[in-house]
Amino acid sequence: RWRVASSQWRQLLFFDQLVQQLGGEPGSAFDGFSEGEVRFRPTYKFDVGTNVYDSSEKRRPPAWTDRVLFTGQCVCNILYDACVHAIASDHKPVKALFELVKQHDHPAVAVDT
Repeated sequence: RWRVASSQWRQLLFFDQLVQQLGGEPGSAFDGFSEGEVRFRPTYKFDVGTNVYDSSEKRRPPAWTDRVLFTGQCVCNILYDACVHAIASDHKPVKALFELVKQHDHPAVAVDT
């Protein structure tokens, strides 16, 4: 909690399960998928109706739950952010904006065989 409160939450991403899965072995569940750079605070677990992390006796640790993954060489992630003003739930939804580049506009990628 203190890392989130002191804006050191990016260090928590090192321990994030999805980040670890995305960097996993070929053939894993998320092989070939990418995620935009996470530049927002953890999106879970809030007291409903507030922007305060879980203050119940359980005091669940903040985490990132809602995520957007993408795949393909012609996809450019332009925006990836949390909807911090949404307070109807115990989590904050996330939003992403992508630019799709036509295949013939995409620069050739050299493949080393």
